[in-house]
Amino acid sequence: MRAATEGGCRPGLTATRKRSRSVEVSIADATIQESSAFAHRSLPQANATQSVTQVIVQNTRSHSVTIQQGFVSGGSVTLTYNGRYLDENSPSNILNPSEAVSLALSAQHNLLQGRGIKLGSRNITIAKMNLAMSDNTFRAQVTRTVAQVLNVYYGLVGDYMDVGAKQGTLDTATTFANETSRRLELGAVAQLDVTTARNQVAQARLALANSNVTLQQRQVTEVILTGQVTEQCVLYSALDAHVRHLEVCVPPDAVAHIHPDLAEAALRMMDLNMGAEICPADKVVL
Repeated sequence: MRAATEGGCRPGLTATRKRSRSVEVSIADATIQESSAFAHRSLPQANATQSVTQVIVQNTRSHSVTIQQGFVSGGSVTLTYNGRYLDENSPSNILNPSEAVSLALSAQHNLLQGRGIKLGSRNITIAKMNLAMSDNTFRAQVTRTVAQVLNVYYGLVGDYMDVGAKQGTLDTATTFANETSRRLELGAVAQLDVTTARNQVAQARLALANSNVTLQQRQVTEVILTGQVTEQCVLYSALDAHVRHLEVCVPPDAVAHIHPDLAEAALRMMDLNMGAEICPADKVVL
């Protein structure tokens, strides 16, 4: 009997809904251990009559495999396999070659101390928290690096603007000094006014010189490229630096490549077309 159709229930019929609960058993990663041993032995016999041979030669091999599956609830299941094989040249040994194999399955679970999903999953919870902390730490490092780059960039922009402002001040002071000198020739101002105007020009030149020195200290004039890949990222970065009138240095032993022939061609292009300095890393002067 259908209890419901499109949009609702039939008159006189009761719609019922069943809830099902699924039990999820949390398990940890399984551990697998395997060991094998091979041996060859020659055993001289003191009594050849009893052993029917002067030397007993034995070839043995043994294998052991253990698979353990742990559960977050505090239990574990262990499957163990052991096998041993023996082959010898003793005529008196009826069971030759011989092989012994054993397979064991065991299960254990804590009923009192150490029982519980929350207790068993504490290491997983700690690992997840450490992973989240690592992500946050990496994000914070990237943020600090970006902030430092932005501070350097805006500091450089500020220095350029400061040089422009100081140059404008010098131009104004020079114009004012020239005008004051002409007014002195006409007898409109005193000599002291000319001296004051020239002093302002000198101060403006000093301030401009200081600003130029600060700008040169902040300004990047050369880049040293290292890393990978020579024929891709390194080549493109060298081109970007070249079009911005920066000197380029590429140590061949500090860059990695995918295709050796393309990497050699890229280094030659940077040398001939961009004027890059191609020298070993120990010869680079910082």
